[in-house]
Amino acid sequence: MKKRIAGILISILALFALSGCGKEKDISYVDEPATTSDAATASVLHRNYEVTDGLLTFTVDADVDTSLSAQSSPVVKVSRNDYTKDDMKRIADAIFDAGSYALFLPYVLRPDEEVKSACADMQEKIAQYNDSADIPYSLLQEYYIAQQCMENDNVVTPIHTDGSLKWYRFTSSENTDIYTNFCVIKGTISQKPYYLSFIQTDVYCTMLLHTIYEPYIQYPQYYDTYANPLYENESYSDECQYSKEESKAMVLDTLQTMGISDYTITDVQKAQTIKPDYEITKDGEIIASDSSNDGYSYDSYLLYGGRNVDGIAPVHTDFNFCRELVSGTIGENGSSNDSYTNARYGYEAIFANVGNDGINYLVIQNPMKVEEVLETNAQLLSFDQIDAIAKDYISKFDGTTLPFSADNTYKIKEIQYGLIRLFDEESDSYMYIPAWYYMIDGESLSSPFCTFSPYVIISAIDGSIYHDYNGNIN
Repeated sequence: MKKRIAGILISILALFALSGCGKEKDISYVDEPATTSDAATASVLHRNYEVTDGLLTFTVDADVDTSLSAQSSPVVKVSRNDYTKDDMKRIADAIFDAGSYALFLPYVLRPDEEVKSACADMQEKIAQYNDSADIPYSLLQEYYIAQQCMENDNVVTPIHTDGSLKWYRFTSSENTDIYTNFCVIKGTISQKPYYLSFIQTDVYCTMLLHTIYEPYIQYPQYYDTYANPLYENESYSDECQYSKEESKAMVLDTLQTMGISDYTITDVQKAQTIKPDYEITKDGEIIASDSSNDGYSYDSYLLYGGRNVDGIAPVHTDFNFCRELVSGTIGENGSSNDSYTNARYGYEAIFANVGNDGINYLVIQNPMKVEEVLETNAQLLSFDQIDAIAKDYISKFDGTTLPFSADNTYKIKEIQYGLIRLFDEESDSYMYIPAWYYMIDGESLSSPFCTFSPYVIISAIDGSIYHDYNGNIN
């Protein structure tokens, strides 16, 4: 028998969350009356049990803090809120040293004569350093990329600008239907060179503050590969001078300077940066070499965050922080299939990397704005009900989307409360609702690099299972 939790919330879910593929989906409500009694009487619960589906085994051993769910359970409607040229000017004025910034056109999009002139200027700057070790890394990298553009014939039609801060368009020479709007600004922050890039397509919008020059502005993916989170390991040396709290404060202070205050840092991980080494020849040529290390070390931190609504934010996972989403259906076996069509706007999130020189990059992707607060304190299921749903889900789950485990066993040591974002294709809008995340623990993985995978995310309102790869629930 289906139960109503609260009239307004049932309407909200029916209208906004259940039309992911253009047709109504069924939601199975828990038969017991919804309650928050366990959250009110015990802020910390412990769950310890093992469940198997015959192939995979899950061991749950986690403390669960239910106090936040008793205090905050908002439901809000949000919409896409891309950066405007006024935003670009406002943020640049706030973040850069006065008079230090200007429009920066990527070398791949400049006329050949401009690239040659820029290379000559940078070569002159580099020659002023007596010791090559003193040359700023960003200068070497930019010179190397400009040099490559000068040596290779560009197939991209150059863009001519008037120097104003606004959206410019890059169109692929192979497919004119593929385009990217962009604006790159270069300046200094406390005398340190930085780039501020804005990138917009039909499926995502991103702002990046970065010291590492990104030549492929139509594919801003360097922040996915430049730094990698590592699992805690006593054998790895720790070379970062900052603490996790200092790194977090640095990022939040920078966001505040930009006038951005509606995000929360939810996760901080030790990381190792990967970047090429540059060598200068006698002829002034820059040569890049592989800088992959023989071992692993912590030289920076990776920080993740999301929208804050009444004190809670989305929990970081490798799925629901991704930049782009696609719509479509999922096969009966739970895996993705060829029915994915029509690119969809990605998840709102923050990524940042902080090293010994401060912020290496800070990414704010897919900004949203709150259109309407639909509920300030939604009625929630008790955690006992949520956990019963989780156990049932484990026994039927085939593990298709889980990271590799050599012995088919997984540990869940974290059960977290946070927001999830649902998508409604018909109205092209989104909704944040509270949910419970059961997170796979890293000890079951064979790689030194962290993955952040949930085995299940459950709506705290009605127990629906959330599919974080496409933003739907059922």
